[in-house]
Amino acid sequence: MLSKEEKHLISIQVLFFFFNSLASVFLQVFIFKIKGLYGVGLFNLTALSLLLIVYVSSGWFLRNHSSRTLIRVGLLLYSLGWLTLMLLKEGAANNIFLVGVIFGIAAGSFWSGFNLSQYVMTIKKSRTNYFSKVTGMRNLATTVAPLLGGLIIFIFNKFFVSTNVGYYVLFAIVTVLSMYTLLLATALPRHSGINFSIGHILYHKRNTKWKLILTGQFLWGIYDVAAPILIGILLFTLLRDEFALGLVTTTMGALSAIAGFALGQVVKKYFHVYLPGAIAVSMGMIVLAVFFNHIAVFFMMILVGLGNPLVNIPQDIVLFNSFDEVKERWRNKYHLLLERDIALGIARIIIFSLILFFFVEKQDITQIRQWLLIISVFPVMTGGILYLINRQ
Repeated sequence: MLSKEEKHLISIQVLFFFFNSLASVFLQVFIFKIKGLYGVGLFNLTALSLLLIVYVSSGWFLRNHSSRTLIRVGLLLYSLGWLTLMLLKEGAANNIFLVGVIFGIAAGSFWSGFNLSQYVMTIKKSRTNYFSKVTGMRNLATTVAPLLGGLIIFIFNKFFVSTNVGYYVLFAIVTVLSMYTLLLATALPRHSGINFSIGHILYHKRNTKWKLILTGQFLWGIYDVAAPILIGILLFTLLRDEFALGLVTTTMGALSAIAGFALGQVVKKYFHVYLPGAIAVSMGMIVLAVFFNHIAVFFMMILVGLGNPLVNIPQDIVLFNSFDEVKERWRNKYHLLLERDIALGIARIIIFSLILFFFVEKQDITQIRQWLLIISVFPVMTGGILYLINRQ
C-alpha cells in the first residue's frame, strides 16, 4: 500500500507530465517550423545546460530552503515560460535563447526538488509498487495529452486565419494547468537541511556498482531527450498534421502505460525484462530511421511504446535501492542524486552540441534520420549496463 504522501506525489507528477505532454512535442515542432533543427538544438542545448547548472546549485540551496520551495519555483517558471510563448507567438522562436533559459531554470528547480522528495518519501519495500504505479499513471496521462494537444491545434488552425493560432491556445491552456499544479504543490512536505559540499562529489570513492549506474545513466541520457524530439519531428514531417502526430504519440503512451502497469506484477520475478525492452527501443528507432514510411511508424510505436518502461522502471529501482545501500541519513546523501543528474545532464548536452555543430541544412530530414540511427545504439548499451549491475 502506498502512503497518502506518496499518492499526492504521484498526482503532482502525473499532472506535471500531462500538461508538459500536452504541448512539449508541439513546442519542438513549432520551433522546427520556424527555425529548423538548428533552432530546436539551440533551445534544448540552452535549456539542458541551465537545468544542469541549477540542479548542481540546488545542493547549496537545500541547506536552508526546502524541496517544496524548489518544486514551486520550478512550476512558477514553467508557467512563465508557456506564457512567454503565448504572448510572443512566432517572436518566441526569434528569442529562442531566452525561452530556453526560462525552461532550463524551471526544469532544474522542479526536478531537483522533486527527485529529493521522491527519494525521501518512498521506502525500499514499496518502491517497486510505487515506480510501477507512477510509470503506468504517468504514461496514461501522457497518452491522452498529445492527442488532445494535436486536436486543439487542428481545430483552432482550421477555423482561424493564422496558421499557428492553435499553438498559442495550447500554450495558454498549459500555462493555466502549470499554475494549478503549483497550487497542489503547496501541500507537499518540506525537506531541507541538506549536508552538501562540492567535495562530496570530487572526493567520493565510488564502488564498481555505482560507476556502472552512472555509466548507464550517461548512456540513457544520450537517448532520453534527443530521441523523442527527433522522432516527433520525423513524424510531423511524414504525417504533415498535428492531430496525426498527437494520435501516434498517444498510441505510444497507451502502450507504455499498459507495459508500466503490467511490469509491477512481474518485475520482481522477471527483473531482466530490461534486456528485451532495450532491444525493442533500439529496433523501433532503427526501423523508423531506415524505412521512414507509415508501416515503419506502426512498428516504431509498438517497439518504443512497449520497450521504454521495461528499461525505465528497473533503472529507477536499481538507482534508488543503491542510495539505500549507503548507510547514511538522507541529508548526507544528496550528492548521489547530483552525481546521477550530472551524468544525465552532460550526456544530453553532448548530444545536442553535436547536433548543432554537425547539422548543416535547416530542415534536412536525411540528417535527422542519420542522427536517430546513431542514438539508437544507446538504449541497448544501457540494457547491457543494467545486466552488469545485476551481476554484482
